[in-house]
Amino acid sequence: MHILINLLGFKVGWMSSVLGAARDMRWLGPAGLRVVLVVHLRQAERPELELGLVVACCVLGALFDSILAATGWLSYPSGQFAPILAP
Repeated sequence: MHILINLLGFKVGWMSSVLGAARDMRWLGPAGLRVVLVVHLRQAERPELELGLVVACCVLGALFDSILAATGWLSYPSGQFAPILAP
């Protein structure tokens, strides 16, 4: 059952991010992902380890996207905080 809930949560988080970006509702993606994260952590056997993994993945993902943006391999047409940082 946990796998089904995680799969559904992934879809909800992804769609809230995509729809939020498409409709200029930047708050929708983070809000949807926050709900998914809370549900995921509540069902986890060791939530502190899961949270650590989520934080590590976020940091690595932001670092990787920022490197791609800084080298010109990736651009964000809706804008960025700084030219070398991913939004």
